[in-house]
Amino acid sequence: AITLLAYLGGGFGNDIAVLLAVSVAGGSVLSSRRYALFFAALASFAVLANAFFSQTTGYTHAGILGTTFFATAILATYIAQRIRNSENLAAQRGSDLLTMEQLTRYVIQRMQTGVLVLDGDNQPQLMNQSTRELLSIGEKNAAQCIDKHSDLKRELLRWQQDRQYQPSPIQVQQGARELILRFAHLGRKEENAGTLILDRKSTRLNSSHTDISRMPSSA
Repeated sequence: AITLLAYLGGGFGNDIAVLLAVSVAGGSVLSSRRYALFFAALASFAVLANAFFSQTTGYTHAGILGTTFFATAILATYIAQRIRNSENLAAQRGSDLLTMEQLTRYVIQRMQTGVLVLDGDNQPQLMNQSTRELLSIGEKNAAQCIDKHSDLKRELLRWQQDRQYQPSPIQVQQGARELILRFAHLGRKEENAGTLILDRKSTRLNSSHTDISRMPSSA
């Protein structure tokens, strides 16, 4: 169609040549290198045919246009190949990251230590089964785990105000063992990306347990 337009318009001017170069580039991007060279050869043949039949385009100008078409096809094919390689690499890395995320979540869920990840607004983003058991939290009320335990919220806010603060053990339920808390900042220092909370049961007996030294001796 572009060749016919050039023939009726009196030859391949700069505007018509640009349209044909764009057509060659578009076909080269969407196809393989072999077809890209075929498109360039076809465009060059069209220009030579127009120069032969219309006598309005010189053969030198036709040769320059043909060289331009081949250069455009090769360059477009190279760029398209780089884009495809980048897409394949991005897809592969995305698959690897998804696999690592699934593996990390699986390992975290199987940990005996409680793991609780909060976002910048102190909303739970990840909680393993050990944390649910230690904090007596079900899946339905997991979002209220911080507000439900005032001691945990108090220690968290103190640590967020002073990162050097060492959190004190807390007691979730009366008569239960104390939980030792460990806080860690997620993300860059200047960003409030979130907080990681690690908790585990203390080996120290609390006041609700019987003092062995006060038990009467059998003697």
